[in-house]
Amino acid sequence: MSTPKAAARSTRHDAPPSHYERLGLPAEGPATEDHLLVRVRRDQAEKAREPLPRPEDYPAGRLSLRTPLAALVSDPEAVAVLHPHAPTLVDTELLQVIGTTSLISLAAMSGASFPKETPRTLAEELSTL
Repeated sequence: MSTPKAAARSTRHDAPPSHYERLGLPAEGPATEDHLLVRVRRDQAEKAREPLPRPEDYPAGRLSLRTPLAALVSDPEAVAVLHPHAPTLVDTELLQVIGTTSLISLAAMSGASFPKETPRTLAEELSTL
C-alpha cells in the first residue's frame, strides 16, 4: 500500500517515474490519502484470500503443476503450453531463483496476481504431454 511517507522517501531517493506509477503516487506534488491503493486493489486482495484447489484436484501426467519450473522450461512442449498462459514464467531471468519452485507453489505464493483459472488450464494442457 502506498502512503504519503512512501512518496516522500521515493522523492528523497530520486525514484524513477515507473516507481510512482506502480505505487499509485503522484510524481510531483504531495501524496494524500486519495492516492492510497487499498480501495483500488480491494478486489485483488479478496481474490487472493480464496484458497486454490488442492494439488491432487488438478490433472497430472508426465509433466504437471508439481513439476519444477526449471524442468518445464527445459521441455520445448511444456514451453509451448506455458508461453500463451504465463509468458513471464518462460521469459524471466528469475528462473535461477525460482527454478526449483513448482507452478502450484508459485500460484499459491502469488495470490490474485496469478489468475485462478491459469493453473487449471496449465494442468490440463501439461497432462496431455
